Amino acid sequence: MPDALSEPLEVATCIGCGARSRPGECRDGCEDVPIDLVDAVGLDSLANALGALERRLAALRKVAEALVGEHGGAWPALRREARDALRANPAPDAVEDVELIQAWGCPSCGRIDAPQPCLGVCIRRPAFVVDARRLDEVTDAIAAARARGALDPTGRAVP
Repeated sequence: MPDALSEPLEVATCIGCGARSRPGECRDGCEDVPIDLVDAVGLDSLANALGALERRLAALRKVAEALVGEHGGAWPALRREARDALRANPAPDAVEDVELIQAWGCPSCGRIDAPQPCLGVCIRRPAFVVDARRLDEVTDAIAAARARGALDPTGRAVP
């Protein structure tokens, strides 16, 4: 997606029907293209889950390296680290929680229009949206981290 729509954008979001809009107008007329967006809050939540998963994998890797290397008489400490790493909360499988918003927009001026059937109670609140391709990047990174750690979708270690 071109630069004007690549960063989180503030859009007016109706609390009734969920319609989203952002004004904009190009001097020579807008070019309407279909765009897929997601709420920035949902993407941030997944990014935080990815961070938690990466920290858990780092802790498990540290324990595995200690088991292979010289551990001296540090078995109690190593067992404690292993338990803590295994008990760490894995990243939730929350991809379904992030709703895809199908919209039309202009890549030049950043205008966005995602209409919905009106319920007659339009109250618009600001919300931030990002390109849905960023959601794909985060979910791919979570899948790769799970594969590196040999974790099942719930985050449990695979035997």
